[in-house]
Amino acid sequence: MYGTVESINLTEYNKLKELLTMHGIPFEERVRPLFKGLNHYQLIYPKDGPERKSDVVIGLGTYGAKDGLLEQMGLIPAEEYIDDDVQGWLDAETVFKRWKNDYNSSIN
Repeated sequence: MYGTVESINLTEYNKLKELLTMHGIPFEERVRPLFKGLNHYQLIYPKDGPERKSDVVIGLGTYGAKDGLLEQMGLIPAEEYIDDDVQGWLDAETVFKRWKNDYNSSIN
C-alpha cells in the first residue's frame, strides 16, 4: 500500500539529515504517527517554534513522497515561488543548499 512506513523511500530524507549534521547546521526532527503504521517525517530548520524558517516533510500525501522526494515550506527562492506555500519533489541537495546559504548568512 502506498504511504506505509515500509513503502516510503527515506533516502533523500536521511541524506539531508546527514548533510546537515556533517556541516553543523541546526535542525530538529519529528516523526508524527498518523494511523495504522503511517508516519510523517519532518526536519525543522533551525528549530521548532518562532525561530522556524523552513521545514521539510515526507509521508502520506506530501508532494513527492511517492518518488522518495521532499516537500519544503519556507526559504523557497522568489524565482521558484509559484502560488503555494510549499514546494515538492525536491532532493536533499536542493534543500541543503537553501538551508546552508541561510545558515551561513545568519552567522556572518
